[in-house]
This record gives sequence, C-alpha cells and structure tokens, in this order.
Amino acid sequence: MPVLKPERWVNSPPLTAEGLRGKVVLVDFWEYTCINWIRTSPYLKAWNRDYAKSGLVVIGVHAPEFEFGKRA
Repeated sequence: MPVLKPERWVNSPPLTAEGLRGKVVLVDFWEYTCINWIRTSPYLKAWNRDYAKSGLVVIGVHAPEFEFGKRA
C-alpha cells in the first residue's frame, strides 16, 4: 500500500499502512457537488455503519473539480 500523504485529515487521526494492516480498505474519491457522489454517499455511509466493526475502513478522498471546492 502506498504511503498516505494528505494535506489534512478530517474526522480521524492520520491513518498509516501499518495501522490498516488486516483490514478491508475502501478508498472513495469524491467531489461534493458531483451527482455520482451524491447518489453513492448513502451506500458508503451504510457500509461503514454495518461493517466497520468487522474491519472495514472507508477513506474518503476529496478531489475537487472546481476552484470553490479547493478552499478548506
């Protein structure tokens, strides 16, 4: 697994490959104004709710499409 080097972490402490070892990791690249993300978000939230205790880790990577989305 490659090293994760985000600009900043939100909603969790920084994650490492070692800390994720043995878990199933779903990486979701999203943009909050994208209809595809809007449609899939409820499924990702449900999977996280239902399977996090079994070892699923959902990592969301915000990939802004427009300039306004690049501002924190």
